[in-house]
Amino acid sequence: MQSEHTDLFLVVSTELNFEVDLGSSTVASYGRQLAGLFPVPDLDFTPFTFADFGDAGGFTDLAAEASAWQVAALSHYNGLAHPSYTFDPLDHTDTLKLLLVEQFLGAALYERGLVDRTNISLTPFRGSEAPLAIDEYDSGETARDRAVDNATLLTLQRAPEYSGSSYHLHSLIDAIDAAVDSPASAEQSALVELARLLYTLHAVDTTPGSLRQPLDALRLFLRTGSLSGSGFDQSAFAADLTSNLVANAVTGAAAVINLPEARTATSVYVYYDQPADDLDCPLVWSAVNFTSGTFDPEAPEYTGDTWSFVDDTGAEVPITRAFPLTTGSVFAVRGYELDTVLCGDRALEVIPQPELAYLSHESTIDSDGDLIPDTLEALAPNLSFDPLGDSDGDGYSDLQEMIHGSDPHRSASYPTESASPTAIDVLDPPMLAIAASTSVGLIEFNYPVDYVDHIAFDLYESTDLQTFSNTGNSAQHLGDGNFQLSIPISGDKTFYRIRLRLK
Repeated sequence: MQSEHTDLFLVVSTELNFEVDLGSSTVASYGRQLAGLFPVPDLDFTPFTFADFGDAGGFTDLAAEASAWQVAALSHYNGLAHPSYTFDPLDHTDTLKLLLVEQFLGAALYERGLVDRTNISLTPFRGSEAPLAIDEYDSGETARDRAVDNATLLTLQRAPEYSGSSYHLHSLIDAIDAAVDSPASAEQSALVELARLLYTLHAVDTTPGSLRQPLDALRLFLRTGSLSGSGFDQSAFAADLTSNLVANAVTGAAAVINLPEARTATSVYVYYDQPADDLDCPLVWSAVNFTSGTFDPEAPEYTGDTWSFVDDTGAEVPITRAFPLTTGSVFAVRGYELDTVLCGDRALEVIPQPELAYLSHESTIDSDGDLIPDTLEALAPNLSFDPLGDSDGDGYSDLQEMIHGSDPHRSASYPTESASPTAIDVLDPPMLAIAASTSVGLIEFNYPVDYVDHIAFDLYESTDLQTFSNTGNSAQHLGDGNFQLSIPISGDKTFYRIRLRLK
């Protein structure tokens, strides 16, 4: 047998012609090439956990600890039940299922711009085909099929950017298998019968050289809706391959190919809280209603749903290891809701990686007065922030992004309100207007109104422009974005500085 495999399925085929045991004798070259497609079983196993750290010396003998871990991990791996797949001998229905999946995938991949033609081949190992490799270029004038690789198929399954939908390939294969095994209409039954007749008629024909192999004839039929050019359109086969049978088979093929349902991507915002150690499902997250700019991490509005997150292999998505989260942070997760839920109320197959929507600073304590919360500096000690600059070049200052909880170092993360970008505001030190009198100096200025609750303006003084001390006097908010600050006039030489401070 010949075969081709991806991470998703295995394609196998017989030789072009093979001997068939009819009981009393073996007839040479009676059988015609059959092929089938079989999904790779999903992995389902208990993750390895090493709970014996310290028994081999702990931190005083890390080499021994590493050796102990390796032995335990190998023992765990050897004890796993490795999945296997057993299939019955191939027949004409297996070939039909394979070619229906191939037809569907060709149209879906072409529609999404992942291949340059609808004619793809899932049997590139056949010597009569020689399809173009996925990265092989031609002028587009040839009729050659194109082979598809694992990455292209995974893109169809994983990428939600194509109209927000994708196809789970195992479910797609199951839907087509079920339709062929148990036809739901006379037309679908006609399709299965046509496939059977192609193999039967080819096997008993006395001039088989005039006919295409049944696999090729069936592929041609599914692509064109006709047997023209296959040799099976000759009058000698008209009694079996009637025009009514062919017409019904065309309708049946269209119905089967339309059976697989696209998955529509959905998004959910999830609130991070430190999970309790005694939870049965510690990696379950609570969903919240989230709007940037108005979200209050101390009083989140829960939707009532809890979610667990996995990738398309069923493995847990380790969000807490991907983000430096603090309690009150929110991340946006996009993917496809699953019917099977292991933990929580609902489950999501995550595609692509989750994105941080709001980074809670937990407090606005800013010990060094650089307008960067201490908690943020502790979370990202290797990153530099410029509160009045724009580290990621998205138009928003780092200060504006930190206030809104977006990521100052990622241009795809920016402040939003009601799903629309927040207006860009300049949060630089304001322009001051000074009005002097005999006893007091009044300083007036304006600051963007949406940020007056986040920034305080403290007055510092110096007599030598070298050392400034806090006077304890801060600007008074008069309403809207208007502020006023009083400075006593004593006649002595005094220099003043207004310093911005996170509230």
